[in-house]
Amino acid sequence: MPRPGVAYAGRERCAVYPDDVTGRRALTCIRRAWTRGLLFRVGDSRSTGEEDVITFGLHQKTSTVGGATEHGWPDAGYLDRLLSECAALGVATDDEVDDALL
Repeated sequence: MPRPGVAYAGRERCAVYPDDVTGRRALTCIRRAWTRGLLFRVGDSRSTGEEDVITFGLHQKTSTVGGATEHGWPDAGYLDRLLSECAALGVATDDEVDDALL
């Protein structure tokens, strides 16, 4: 939960996606969320328990291994979950892929 007026810690974040149709569809949603200021937020981290840090506004894949429990690949249900999260935020989730990603 954001705490106005409280300093927050920045951090480097890296997300990984496959170079295939699934990855490009995911990146299309992520780019749209980014342009609307929805990709990150300040709050409490569910994964580390830290307070007042930059967190993902949409769940991201941060590892090439480990599956869903480790925020990595493989994760067969990820794209469906991401599309649902995007739709809940009002981000278009159609089947098109941004031309810049082709």
